[in-house]
Amino acid sequence: MAEKYFITMLADVASFSSPGHAFVNFGKESDAQMSSITDGTFGMYPDHWSKGIIGEVPGQIKDDFLRNSTYKKIVEVSEVEYDQCLAILKK
Repeated sequence: MAEKYFITMLADVASFSSPGHAFVNFGKESDAQMSSITDGTFGMYPDHWSKGIIGEVPGQIKDDFLRNSTYKKIVEVSEVEYDQCLAILKK
């Protein structure tokens, strides 16, 4: 049986002191290995935070593997879609 590929969108709730945070997780299930494999969890961190920013925000993509989330949405994707999304992170 083929591997299944998933992209999970995760988010933290915004508050008066924090703008909240959104990040993504890349994972797959391998029937051959009988395990789930995570290829990473990544979030974007702006260089400077300011309320009301519209448009491009300079910052860096960072590892968010140990971060907890309030909300999540798991989407099953094809291997091609999965690989295309991971390639964007490696640019």
